[in-house]
Amino acid sequence: MISTFNQNITNTIIPPVDDKDLREFLSLHNFQNPIEIEITPKPLCKINDCHNNVIKYISKYGGERVIGYYILKEEGKNNFVGVTHSVVKKGDKYLDITPTTHSEGNNVFIPTNDIELSVSRFEYYDNHLSYEYYHKQPNP
Repeated sequence: MISTFNQNITNTIIPPVDDKDLREFLSLHNFQNPIEIEITPKPLCKINDCHNNVIKYISKYGGERVIGYYILKEEGKNNFVGVTHSVVKKGDKYLDITPTTHSEGNNVFIPTNDIELSVSRFEYYDNHLSYEYYHKQPNP
């Protein structure tokens, strides 16, 4: 069942890419396999502005924009949050250039070719998948 987002998940961690619960969740919902990407913030990239950072980076240095989700897991539970995210792909290497509040370590990223850009994040809580949608700004 899919419904609107209800933000039940707290105390999140970045799960290991081979997390058994994560793999089962992804398989159940037909997501691609996750990729572990080192977070390597680049100069002039803004915190939590991944889509714009990637577009600007590619226009200057080349590469391909890949849209997907970065995944967080509720510590000690089988609940997940996926946040829409953009990364750079150069050849067979993925670059996560956007600084975060922790800006170190790795992200678990799920690329997707058929993402609805209206979905900003999803939550999988107690075997229930829900989505949060971007709000469109009214025209002045």
